[in-house]
Amino acid sequence: MHGIVAGSGGSLSVYSEPGMGTTFRAFFPPAHEHAVAPAAPPAAEATGGRGETVLVVEDEPAVRQITARILRRNGYSVLEAASGAEALTLAADHHFDMLLTDLVMPQISGPELAQRIQQMHPGIPMLFMSGYSQDVLGPRGALDADAPLIQKPFAAPELLKTIRTLLT
Repeated sequence: MHGIVAGSGGSLSVYSEPGMGTTFRAFFPPAHEHAVAPAAPPAAEATGGRGETVLVVEDEPAVRQITARILRRNGYSVLEAASGAEALTLAADHHFDMLLTDLVMPQISGPELAQRIQQMHPGIPMLFMSGYSQDVLGPRGALDADAPLIQKPFAAPELLKTIRTLLT
């Protein structure tokens, strides 16, 4: 608090009395200019879902759950899979509009899963996610140069914008 007040050219007063509590008073210099209302924020890009279904494949439960929650809260339907094998079962039995998969998973890697999903659902958009850099991944996480990849941890707006771009 002191840094904010002092940075604004003001001062801070503190009064404390045992059994009575403490009072803080912040004093700011007078504003000599008329305050101007801030400009309206720019119109937000349409990044929410339109009812599309995203198959989210992530072996880390917490990451899978938060990713699914972000998508659901923003207008998407979500199918969740904890492994590539589970994702293949869901893909055989359900319609979905996009695959969002972790790059490095046990048994079936993200790229291998994507290849198998493409055989079942040609042309479906895909987005890979990874917490590893491409240097660390090496051959086990090899992706085509043009394959869409989002780095974990990602912010909700970044995820939503990327998905919306791939679906349009």
